[in-house]
Amino acid sequence: MEPFNDNDKGNLSRSPASSSAAPTLFIGAEERHRGVPEFTIEDMALFHHWTLTTSESIAGCSGVDYYWQTVFPQIAFQHPFVMYGILSLASLHQAHLYPESRQRLITEAARYHNQSLHGLRQGIAQINDDSSDALFVCTSLNIVYVFGIYGKLYDETAGGAGAGAAARTSRILGADWIPMVRGVEAVLHPTYERVRLGPLKSLLNLGNWEDSDPDRAQVVDDDSFRNLQNIWVESGDCEIYNKTLYLLRKCHVFMKQFHNIDANTSQDTNYHRKTSAPLIWMHFAPDEYFVRLHQRQPPALLIFAYFGSLFHCLDGYWFFEGWGRSIVGVVDELLGDYWGPWLEWPKQFVGLR
Repeated sequence: MEPFNDNDKGNLSRSPASSSAAPTLFIGAEERHRGVPEFTIEDMALFHHWTLTTSESIAGCSGVDYYWQTVFPQIAFQHPFVMYGILSLASLHQAHLYPESRQRLITEAARYHNQSLHGLRQGIAQINDDSSDALFVCTSLNIVYVFGIYGKLYDETAGGAGAGAAARTSRILGADWIPMVRGVEAVLHPTYERVRLGPLKSLLNLGNWEDSDPDRAQVVDDDSFRNLQNIWVESGDCEIYNKTLYLLRKCHVFMKQFHNIDANTSQDTNYHRKTSAPLIWMHFAPDEYFVRLHQRQPPALLIFAYFGSLFHCLDGYWFFEGWGRSIVGVVDELLGDYWGPWLEWPKQFVGLR
């Protein structure tokens, strides 16, 4: 039994993302003897869910959905660790959709995820032209998985004796997930040039990101962001915070332009529209800022609350659901009444006021 007919296989084999051999998910004794993993009928059910549902729930525009739905699986046929990443995300998506089976599906997602990471580590140790696209795809899947598993689906009791309010605060402020997301650079940097010239090059396209200028654009609510500069004007960390805030304002401008476009399906793009903005900020924000966030310095926390407002704009994506509200709420709890006036706008924006 094979998931595609002969014509489908021919189309896949001619794709630039796959090799000349026709891919198949079910393997015979010879392949098993060579150590190629065997996928079960349960795996195929998850892959079916990926193809029909999960792959179209991530980007939200057809130009990019095509890559998640079609090109990523083509690459996964040649690199099993990518297939495990796909299955982990499909299982996590099902956990979101079917709360009655949530714990079982999360456990399954974690198992697939660990298998994917094992292959990813091996691939990083042996980067070449054949594996670069697979590494890029796997890290992309991993980013979505991280936001999904640390968000609404997170099990607050899993931490045992250390769980509770303090653990929740640490989680939301990114003690674990921020290093994971920013650590993607270690994978993408050596593969960037290969991916840029390959079939996934469109996914590196950030549209008019470079032209987005918050100091020239007329964007509603930008004054609320810009006024934060008054807090640290005499601080020795002024330059760090100004750079971080400017980048956040730039992300805000970049996201705003898509509010009307996204409602018009005739205007489509082949890059990750507004969903890419928070990731851009996390990628380019200075290391020194995240040190101060970890130290829970008030200016760093306030910037993070406004970052939470950007996340709230993405609340319609299942893996981002609740993130914005949680971030603003935790910062408000930590800072208290003294900093209350500076948190009025983000609290109102995410519905906490």
